[in-house]
Amino acid sequence: MRNFSLAVLAVLCIGMVAGFFYLYLSTSELACYQAFAYLSVFWLAIELTVIVGLYQSSQISKVLSDLITLMIAISNVWFGLFIFGLNACG
Repeated sequence: MRNFSLAVLAVLCIGMVAGFFYLYLSTSELACYQAFAYLSVFWLAIELTVIVGLYQSSQISKVLSDLITLMIAISNVWFGLFIFGLNACG
């Protein structure tokens, strides 16, 4: 079950950044947010690194693993609220 939840979390993280990139590339009014686009890829790489670390590690307690998973999930919600709340560059 833990592997499935980590896989779902990874898909959700990738989907959030992919959704922003699609919006960024398909909307010319968002060209000024190029730095956010590149930083979101860096942020995704860090998240996926942590998820892979959670998957491979057997020494992390279940409580700590669940808390890290919850923290990543909540950070994705805040990332979505921030990114999709941006206004066009004008």
